[in-house]
Amino acid sequence: MRTVAVYAASIVAGIVLGLASLYLALGQVVATGTVANGPWHTDPAIGSPSASAYLRAANSLAAVLALDSAEVLYFFAFTDSDGNALTARCSYTIEGSEPDARWWSITAYRGDGYLPPSANGRYSVNGGSVSHRSDGTFSAIVAGAGADIDLANRSDIALAGNRGFNLMLRLYSPGRGVSVDLARIALPAIRRDTCQ
Repeated sequence: MRTVAVYAASIVAGIVLGLASLYLALGQVVATGTVANGPWHTDPAIGSPSASAYLRAANSLAAVLALDSAEVLYFFAFTDSDGNALTARCSYTIEGSEPDARWWSITAYRGDGYLPPSANGRYSVNGGSVSHRSDGTFSAIVAGAGADIDLANRSDIALAGNRGFNLMLRLYSPGRGVSVDLARIALPAIRRDTCQ
């Protein structure tokens, strides 16, 4: 009887360790992608029939209901432009040129693919809601809970709590030249401002 219990415990431990390692491996598929562009990572196969089983599983895990890359390109950022992990303990400025797409958005997510707690009920910014500068560039703020920034009358993202998060940039109907060299297209920078 004791031998059966040891075998059962070994099988359960093997399943748990196997699932945990698969979960970690799938997280790395999304986090690293196949193309890096500053803090942003992507895999052009997201949403296409050529996506590997690992990429499809990673997208399912991250709750990404992906369309084909001709319709939408997905970029993920888990760090700022200096390589520091994104955390709601800090505030960030996202700035750059308007992406070459019919429409674009940047949305904050928790590590599990769900929306994080928000102090102002906003989780996303897009070309119509960001602050535009006279030189054609834009800026948006992702502010952590301790940030000394009044976001009440702005359409920026105000995160509550102090957990890590990631950003997803979606380019809808990207321009023809965008997919040619995903590593070199102009994507927004993510600058860390202040931390609590």
